[in-house]
Amino acid sequence: MSEFKGTPGPWTLSQYNTYIYQGDDVLVICDTFAEHQQVPDQYEREANSKLISCAPDLLEACKEALKELQFHNWQNTKTGMLLDRVIKEATSL
Repeated sequence: MSEFKGTPGPWTLSQYNTYIYQGDDVLVICDTFAEHQQVPDQYEREANSKLISCAPDLLEACKEALKELQFHNWQNTKTGMLLDRVIKEATSL
């Protein structure tokens, strides 16, 4: 598995769920409020922000779940293959 090369977590949401920051710093990871986005409403933008802000934790959870499947020799199951694929997609450049 590749090592994650993105900005390390934790990532946090701004007060209005539109910006994602690295920890308590002012480093903006993502801005989901950009005017050019074709998003139906603020609720979808907020949902996207919440999902994006969880990305480092979700990636870590996927890695741990795949390790558990490999321990039980179940990595070739549909779930194992899905975890392997999304981890590779998330960590490849």
